[in-house]
Amino acid sequence: SITTFARDPSNGALSQTSGTGCLATVSTPGCQPGRAMKGADVVVVSPDGKNVYVGAFFGNAALAFSRSRATGALTQLPGRSGRIAAAIAGCASDLAMRNPEGLAVSGDGKNVYVAAPLSDAVDVLARDPATGALTQATDGTGCLTSKPQSGCATARALRGVDAVAISADDRNVYL
Repeated sequence: SITTFARDPSNGALSQTSGTGCLATVSTPGCQPGRAMKGADVVVVSPDGKNVYVGAFFGNAALAFSRSRATGALTQLPGRSGRIAAAIAGCASDLAMRNPEGLAVSGDGKNVYVAAPLSDAVDVLARDPATGALTQATDGTGCLTSKPQSGCATARALRGVDAVAISADDRNVYL
């Protein structure tokens, strides 16, 4: 599940939001249904605050949500624009996204990077800044893997990669 909390800026205290403050894959009282969220493991917010992205470890998925700036409430983007996952109906197919554990959004908001340790890969997702939708190229620019895989470029030392960070100047990605 994904749960939203309101934060008091004066002291950092959290309070759980009501209504649309929770999304869950399984039926959970007070939560809205979410899709392909099995094992939601890592969460990032886009620099513009419009979107939230989630890596679902057991769902082998990257998920996209629109975010209400007023309440923080999340709404999963519809259809394939909101879900990139392996072998899940209604989701866009991924190239190398087994068990995502790390996520980062570039400062310019154009890309989301996914560290996928069981694929020994980093996935490069294009982000539409207007809608928040994610897509993955299949021409060799959409992922890097330690072992050769169709549609991905090969890179060294990605075995078990589980974290990703981007430099403040947006010039480097660290795994």
